[in-house]
Amino acid sequence: MKKIQVVAIGVDFKDNPEEAWKDLKHLEFLRDVEIHLVHISSFHNYSLSENIQVPVYPSGEMKLVIEHSILLKMNQLASELLPKSCNHPIVAKCLFDTNPKKSFSDYTEKVGAQLVILASGKKNHLSIRSFIQYQVRNSKANVLVMKSH
Repeated sequence: MKKIQVVAIGVDFKDNPEEAWKDLKHLEFLRDVEIHLVHISSFHNYSLSENIQVPVYPSGEMKLVIEHSILLKMNQLASELLPKSCNHPIVAKCLFDTNPKKSFSDYTEKVGAQLVILASGKKNHLSIRSFIQYQVRNSKANVLVMKSH
């Protein structure tokens, strides 16, 4: 197995990331890898016909406002939850797509991530959200799922 050099961390603010990510500080290998914090927002489409869909939200200035807000939150999250004194850059990325699952997978492949870290929110049953299932099945990288306790 090759040494991990690039790690992509999927961030979803709906699932209380602070709780799910609190163990990241203790993953010492994260000090020596390039980290990509990635949040994906969905475009909402308006269907004109069966074959034509037009993304309508967010658009223009609203998209920029959402992106700016998400990037600020991710930078704060990185400073609070990742190991101190990382030796590589931390890249915060906010993507917008009609298919967030595939978009995240494509992004991790594009940046050459060898490890994808995702969080599973508090659940009282054993099901894993479909986003995580998609990444486990389709990612070319290994997938680590952090669970809230």
